[in-house]
Amino acid sequence: MKKKRSPRPDRTTAKERRVAVIWTRVSTKEQAEHNLSLETQEKACKDYAERLGIEVVRIMGQTNESAKTEGKLYREMIAYVSSNRQINTILVYSFDRFSRAGAEAMMTKAYLKAKGISVISVTQPIDDDNVAGEFMQNLIFLFNQFENNLRKDKCTARMLASLERGDWYSKPPRGYSIDHSAPKKHSFVINDEGRLIAKAFEWKAEGGITDVEIQERLRTRGLDLSNKRLGEIFRNPFYCGRISHSLLGDRIVKGNHPQIVSEETARAVHRPAEAIHSSGGNPTHCKGDNAERPQGAQRKQ
Repeated sequence: MKKKRSPRPDRTTAKERRVAVIWTRVSTKEQAEHNLSLETQEKACKDYAERLGIEVVRIMGQTNESAKTEGKLYREMIAYVSSNRQINTILVYSFDRFSRAGAEAMMTKAYLKAKGISVISVTQPIDDDNVAGEFMQNLIFLFNQFENNLRKDKCTARMLASLERGDWYSKPPRGYSIDHSAPKKHSFVINDEGRLIAKAFEWKAEGGITDVEIQERLRTRGLDLSNKRLGEIFRNPFYCGRISHSLLGDRIVKGNHPQIVSEETARAVHRPAEAIHSSGGNPTHCKGDNAERPQGAQRKQ
């Protein structure tokens, strides 16, 4: 019985003559400006290629794209080098610039290696042609993902702590603007749209007017809201000074931001919804600190 031959790499370039694509990327704008700029990565890769006589045919990436997942530009680069039979090398500044996706990065590297394409880090000299080198490369990919997950956990803990203090840590809902003059980081002010949203709550609370009529009134005053968006605004406790977030679970906490409407007005808006959801719905209410999200209003006896 003849022994099956392993498939040969489909590269036409001899391995001793390397033809490369340089891949650079940064995860954030801040990283590009203050830490590991695209220019720094590109220069290091070009210097490495010149020293070792590697022919560089294209420089790809050169933008902000997270290395945690295989994004559009990354996939385009993999497709390009895979389809170009002359290219047998991808040069990166470091393996975390190639990918921080752990097992996914290992599978991509294995796919490239089967095609005769090597991934070379110019700052981490590892020969993946032997078992030890391949193991080290894979270990780096896994460690990069582990580091990402640790960073994510710390970030989530900081976000939760901010919410529990009553500070909304991200972009505020419509009707609020960030107060850049305030000494506190998470400070908001009510803008012109917010004052119109307050009017919408008042009209709704007064009754005798439909959401379509409210939309039309707002539109004539310069605020165009879809029926879905208006409903989301009416259900959002942020406007009456409360914070609800998936990180908080069922809790609704008192926020440090200014109220657009009073709790009384918001409750008046929610009363029709309570009647509709009395069979077990889950409308959002403005309630006290650490209140449980209601599981539907009780029928009156």
